Formats: sequence, structure tokens, C-alpha cells
Amino acid sequence: MAEKINEETGLKTEAGEIDANGAWDNRQGTQLALKDGAAAPTPVETTGTRGLTLQVGDTNEDFNKVTVYIDDMSSKGLGIDDLDVTDQGISGESIDRVKAAIEKVSVNRGRLGALQNRLEHTLNNLATTTENMTNAESRIRDTDMAQEMMAFTKNNVLVQAAQSMLAQANQQPQQVLQLLR
Repeated sequence: MAEKINEETGLKTEAGEIDANGAWDNRQGTQLALKDGAAAPTPVETTGTRGLTLQVGDTNEDFNKVTVYIDDMSSKGLGIDDLDVTDQGISGESIDRVKAAIEKVSVNRGRLGALQNRLEHTLNNLATTTENMTNAESRIRDTDMAQEMMAFTKNNVLVQAAQSMLAQANQQPQQVLQLLR
């Protein structure tokens, strides 16, 4: 039986659908199914029994992979589903359990925040690399165009000089004939 948890933080239930976006866990390894509009979900197998491994580098090395682990953040997973605050004698225990739950949520938020920073850094690095590659390609193409224009201009000057010399060479015999007449 699936237990409903917060759609913003949930990626884990006992078994079944997690949220309206189509994420679910089948207890044989985390699977994530993401819906694109009205399209059917596409399952994505992950490695390990509780994590989602993301490729964040350009090679298949372990240091270029990050595994996301999200603990059970439901009230049951945090151990606060059966708190009893009606008895003053055990209210201290309830407060301790709430503090432990807050600490667990804080630890998970910190871990996910660090992962978010790593992914943002990777994304920014990829954007910079893409921009640099585009600029380099543009410079290469511009350089080739400039070289071709120089070669065209040089060849054009050589053709005009050859035509001018040919015209002058043809005029000399005619000038000699004019003098003889």
C-alpha cells in the first residue's frame, strides 16, 4: 500500500506511486518515470538499491558519476508518525524524536543542496565549454574566409597585371608599324 508524501520532497514510499509527476519506486531498485506532458512514463533503471546515479563528466569513470540518495522523509520514515503529545510524561521523548527528525531532514537537505551545487557547476561548465567551442569554430571559419579573400585578391591582381602586360606587348609591334608607314 502506497503512502502519499509531499510532492516537492518525495521520492520514496513503501511501494507505489509517489507523486503526480510519475516518479515511483518498486523496491527492486529505484526507478524514475518522468512524464512529458500527456506522454506515457518512461522508466529509467538506476544502479544500487536506493540511489539514482547521474553521469556528470565526459568519461565513464567513477569520479564523473554522482549517486543521489534520498532517505524516506515521510512521517513514518522520520519516526514521528506515532507521536503522543497528550501525556506530559512522554512529551520529552516526543520532542527528542521531533529534533531527530529535523536533524535528519537538515542532513538530507544539505546533501541535496551540495548535489545541486555540483550539478549547477557542471551545467555552467558545459555552457561555457559550448560557448567556447562555438566561438572557436566561428574564428576558424572567419580565418578561412579571410585567407580565401586574400588569395582571391592576390589572384585578381595577378590576372589584371598579366592582362596589362599582354596589352602593352601587343601595342609595341603596332607602334613600330605606325612609324614605318
